[in-house]
Amino acid sequence: MKAPTNSPTPDGAVPAEQGDSRERPAPTTKEKPMNAPARFKQVDLTRAVRGVEKAGMRVGRVEIMPDGRIMLSSTEASEPVVLNPWDEDLPR
Repeated sequence: MKAPTNSPTPDGAVPAEQGDSRERPAPTTKEKPMNAPARFKQVDLTRAVRGVEKAGMRVGRVEIMPDGRIMLSSTEASEPVVLNPWDEDLPR
């Protein structure tokens, strides 16, 4: 009896392991690679957190969106902005 090999068949399918009668389908080029580049880097996150802390706020939550955007939320409520009545009269 011939021992099974793991070399692909002419149609590209890979033979199953011994004892398994099913063949695995050939890999397609349409599949996304598992080692895609990261959408954000740790240095990006560190820089964003340090910027928020330098502004005097505390980071309460960090969200990293699937497209790589970094969203930071503060634990503190911001102080209300007091408008100066002269701001409306002065030209910009």
